[in-house]
Amino acid sequence: MSIHRKRLTALLYTLLISSALYIYGCESSVDSSERDANNNEPTAGNNLNEGELFISTLEEVLRLEDSDKARGSLTLTWNEELITDGVEWSCSDESVATIEAQEGGVLVSAAGAGVATILATYQGQEVSVEVAVIAPSALVVTGPERALNISDTFTLGTKIEWSDESVEDVSDTVVSGEISWISNTEAASINTEGEVTILHPGQIEIIATVETRTGEEITGSWGAEIPCRYPEPTGRSFNTDLELNTVLPPVKWDRAYSAMDGSMSTFSMEEIYCSPDYDWVETITFMISAGWCTACPAQLRAVSELSDELLEAGGIVVYVEVQDEDGEPADSDFALDHLSTMLGSTNGFFVGDKETQPLTRFFGRSPALTAFPDAYVVRKSDMTILTSLDLNRQVGILPLIRITEQPEEDWTNIMPAPFESTCAEGEEEASEPNDSRETAAPITAGVHTGGICTEAPDYYLIDIEGDWTFTISFSHSEADIDILQYNVGQVSGDPVNGSNGTADQETLSGTDSAVIAVFSYTRTSATYSINLEAL
Repeated sequence: MSIHRKRLTALLYTLLISSALYIYGCESSVDSSERDANNNEPTAGNNLNEGELFISTLEEVLRLEDSDKARGSLTLTWNEELITDGVEWSCSDESVATIEAQEGGVLVSAAGAGVATILATYQGQEVSVEVAVIAPSALVVTGPERALNISDTFTLGTKIEWSDESVEDVSDTVVSGEISWISNTEAASINTEGEVTILHPGQIEIIATVETRTGEEITGSWGAEIPCRYPEPTGRSFNTDLELNTVLPPVKWDRAYSAMDGSMSTFSMEEIYCSPDYDWVETITFMISAGWCTACPAQLRAVSELSDELLEAGGIVVYVEVQDEDGEPADSDFALDHLSTMLGSTNGFFVGDKETQPLTRFFGRSPALTAFPDAYVVRKSDMTILTSLDLNRQVGILPLIRITEQPEEDWTNIMPAPFESTCAEGEEEASEPNDSRETAAPITAGVHTGGICTEAPDYYLIDIEGDWTFTISFSHSEADIDILQYNVGQVSGDPVNGSNGTADQETLSGTDSAVIAVFSYTRTSATYSINLEAL
């Protein structure tokens, strides 16, 4: 290049620097050579042939909601020298990015997700760069990948998915406030910390929502199908031990009769545990009895009388007849005939142990069943056996309503409620003390009065030769009084006879001497009248 040309180039460059304008905008441009025509601004191409015009790039994409990464700077250089004047800046899409003049270049700010082209024009030459803007598009909610069961508890995780499908941790620079959680199903609950508890089998959907820094709301969801898995029985695959705090095996009956109307249906513990139709159930009580059992009717009637209140609390009763009148395995038809005659219409189901599946005579086989009647209470949430009548015979009747209302309590050994006497002075029989067979009070034909004033039975020795009838009258509203007959001198074993009806009167007939026990099955106090007739 000649000395003359070099001097001309330097002169033009000096004029350009002194008169150039710095113009910025979006979707607009200003030709700086036209604006400075009166100042003899050089035209494009006169002084840029020897250098390279270069526009910088942003180090990373802009993030719309990220207060730390929503802006970036661009500069223009020629031969690595910063050009600060005479540059016209523009952007192709102001819905994606906006530009603002700043010292040494422009500040690019994110406006919306997408890609915009930033164009720099200098002395008729153009250079451009693409600017990418991403925005939060959704919450990604993560949960356990393992198989889930009822009662499982776990905490969900969250990340932010951006519009370019990248996923990152939730940051305070992006969101404002805490994540809110909603469960769209009764199969699971969730607290404010994102902790989920599985309540029932079925489809689960949990929705998370959070606000971004600009007030936009983004959401995400997590879901799972919770199959019903009956709790694993304790010990052997089909354990008949009926031990407390073990899982009751999934017994079922193809023929179970409604205790209310006698209609027949299938009935299974798996259905109780899994079906939404039984979501209201808290406990299942199995009342175990036999057709020949003289002590069973009083126990079954006492439970039946509680059935409405028990049902309201969430209790269901299954009356299981193990044997018929002859001691043979009882089927469901016998259970229906025998129990409906005894109890009438009540809540629950009548079944015969002979038809228990998949192991017939399941209850009758159990070593835990040592006497009739018996009862077992099962907690529905995990099908665990909570208590039995055999272990708590001192209470008379299991407090089924209390157990159902508080199934998480320990009901292994139940303390009986204190006995409250309502007897007035002089209402107890004059023959007291007669609270044991050895101290039974002798009575002859006639009318005698007495009272259940303690929880101990009253014993009477019938002193009659020949046939007799013993009738006791009382008020069922005060107590359910029953009577049992023993042989004279009998100190152990089952009674030889008994009467335990539902009326306000109980009657026994016999021959010659006998011992009669009078007791309150409901463990409540009451007065009574005895009429002993010699026949």
